[in-house]
Amino acid sequence: MMKNKLFLIVLLAAFSFGCEEIPPVVGMDMTPIDPTEEQVKNVLIEEYTGVQCVNCPAGAALIDGMKQQYGSRLVPIAVHAGGFAFPISGASTQVFFNTSTNAYMNFVGTPLAYPAANVDRKLFDSQLDIIQGASDWAASVAERLEEELLVEVFITSEYDDSNRTANVTVDLNPLASVDHEDLILTVVLLEDGIVDAQITPDGTELDYVHKHVLRDFFTSTNGNSIAPLQVGNVVSNEFSLVLNEDFVAENCEVVAFVSRGGADKEVFQVNAVHLTE
Repeated sequence: MMKNKLFLIVLLAAFSFGCEEIPPVVGMDMTPIDPTEEQVKNVLIEEYTGVQCVNCPAGAALIDGMKQQYGSRLVPIAVHAGGFAFPISGASTQVFFNTSTNAYMNFVGTPLAYPAANVDRKLFDSQLDIIQGASDWAASVAERLEEELLVEVFITSEYDDSNRTANVTVDLNPLASVDHEDLILTVVLLEDGIVDAQITPDGTELDYVHKHVLRDFFTSTNGNSIAPLQVGNVVSNEFSLVLNEDFVAENCEVVAFVSRGGADKEVFQVNAVHLTE
């Protein structure tokens, strides 16, 4: 049964490249509020990876090092997508990619080589593409941490274990007018500490620990459209998601970020909270 399930998911993913979604408009409640905590500029790093990528564990280690350095100010998402993400025959017990993770990657762009990542979906002056090789990540993260914060992202999460339902509220508090017509809000579910197979330079490691794995979506993969943000008005959005039975709720995080959704995909702010806290 497990082999049939793996085969079906792999077959679906194989036909998913180039998939596009038309994001729905998020419902909004434009209500002034007084936030209880002051935020600083956080940085999103989306790592494109796969269990069959022999060099990806080194990329993950680099991100771990930056995470230890910057703490909650750096929010990593490990996106298992593309040809390297196919499960390892006879070794993988879970599948981390599907049509949705491929569509999520394709919205930003397809890496030419792995490991690869984007930092705040920003095209830097020194780069030719949004997606960078590992040697550029540290400098890009450091540069983005110095950016002015334009909008705060507050996340409230409630989890009902009886029906495995996550109810999430995301409040956007603009500190300056962000008046782009192509703004989007993206909210995703990550899972940390998943022990499963990974190909490494030393061979297939069966007890490799996968971190920050993109698992599911509260919004569409391309984000949900939101109206331009005005100072003094908070945009409040509510979402609900039933967790897959394979996910460990205690190891999950909710990540939300505001960005542009056109040719320019710059992320203005990202935040993350534990699902069950």
